[in-house]
Amino acid sequence: MGWAVGPIVVAAGVGLVLRPHLAPADLAMLMLLGVVVVAARNPRWIGVLGTVLAIVGYDLLFITPYYRFSVSDTAYLITFVVMLIVGLAIGHLTSLLREAAQHRAQRERIASTRLVLNERLGAVASADELAEVTAAVLTEATGASCRVCWVARGTTVEAVIDGLGQPRIDHGLRDGVLAILEGSLPHYLTVDGWLVHRIQEGERLWGVVTLDPGEPPRALLDQVPFLAAVLGQVGTILERRETAAAHEAVRVEVEAGRLRTALLSTVSHDLRTPLTTIEGSASTLLTGQDAIPPATRAALLEAIQDESRRMNRLIGNLLEMVRVETGALPVRRSWQPIEEVIGVALLRVEPRLAGRAVEVDLPEDLPLVAIDELLMEHVVTNILENAARHAPGETPIRISARATEESLEIRVRDHGPGLPDAVLAAGSSATVPRGRPIGPGAGHGLGLLICRGIVSVHGGTLTLANAPDGGAELTVRLPRGVAPDGPAHEEEVTA
Repeated sequence: MGWAVGPIVVAAGVGLVLRPHLAPADLAMLMLLGVVVVAARNPRWIGVLGTVLAIVGYDLLFITPYYRFSVSDTAYLITFVVMLIVGLAIGHLTSLLREAAQHRAQRERIASTRLVLNERLGAVASADELAEVTAAVLTEATGASCRVCWVARGTTVEAVIDGLGQPRIDHGLRDGVLAILEGSLPHYLTVDGWLVHRIQEGERLWGVVTLDPGEPPRALLDQVPFLAAVLGQVGTILERRETAAAHEAVRVEVEAGRLRTALLSTVSHDLRTPLTTIEGSASTLLTGQDAIPPATRAALLEAIQDESRRMNRLIGNLLEMVRVETGALPVRRSWQPIEEVIGVALLRVEPRLAGRAVEVDLPEDLPLVAIDELLMEHVVTNILENAARHAPGETPIRISARATEESLEIRVRDHGPGLPDAVLAAGSSATVPRGRPIGPGAGHGLGLLICRGIVSVHGGTLTLANAPDGGAELTVRLPRGVAPDGPAHEEEVTA
């Protein structure tokens, strides 16, 4: 009330001092100045009160007879009416200006909070992190302690209250949360000073947020318009994420179907060759009987043995591929030097290299990388075997590794005929177009599909390319991390 009376009292005091020297009309302007100050700094009803006080003060102090509620000249009644109209008009206009400024400040506050939410929520993935970030942003914006609990279908009242971390469950809070879950209340309610607001987009209820009134308790209802706008943005972000996740699930399902088609095509082609060889050799042995020379018989039996082993290897690869694609492949990550993985792989394929030159380029400062060393040895071994199988025997094979800021790269290069177009058409996914087999013989496809799956569960990529001067170049990129200072910690996940 001080701002309602103070300016009028000051104007009246100055007027009393100047009363002998000023005309009543001038003193009326002085009192109107007090009315303007009151109306500019207070709500509308206080401006009206200040106007009435100014008229009463003007009548008592500046209209003869002084200090009495009487008017010697009825013309002053017009002055009173004009003062009232001017005071009300000024109060109304200043109130509109103040409300416009408040609305503008509210819009700026909402816009800045939405911007912060978009930036921070874009960097998190889990539901718990989303709740923590949302609560932190709302706490910063409102000054009240906020808690967020996501609501799923079938969520109970007790689960919501536990998720909000409330210190107690009283009947009012329980009934209020139940009403919010059932949608029978507006978007918010207050219980013992707490403000409970739903997070909703359209007809979908995403969660509940609470604002703590704090100590001493503070009024929170003025935060409702702000919360409604900001939490609507949160609901939109959540709906967008769910839609993106659904689209990604459809894309993965389509890719899985494409992969299965490619896998069947590859397996049928790769199994046909050894089966044909085994059938032909066995048929020759049966029909020729004793007429077959011993050397030819031995060659046919050796062919049957080799192709049987080859089929066994293909079937083993197929079973491993099924484990990768069905998510049944356990991955035990630990921090390992990639040099040891490459060294073990080179020892495994040494019999297949048959004296071939192998160029190894491994810098001494390669960092440790979090991998399952057995699975990664399988990847490098498979790539080296492909290179040895398809490149001419007199050409060298080069294997190198290097570290970038974000990944560790393993690159294998041969000087053979290069990868078939069907493999390259599928790019780093190592899948193939529908109905097109990948290649002859033991084939590139199934082994590369397995390699792709293993690298994928490590969070990496497998890139296939043909070098400009001939030969295939396969690059495995594994994400880098920060290796612990202590003993290596083994982490098991499932593909």
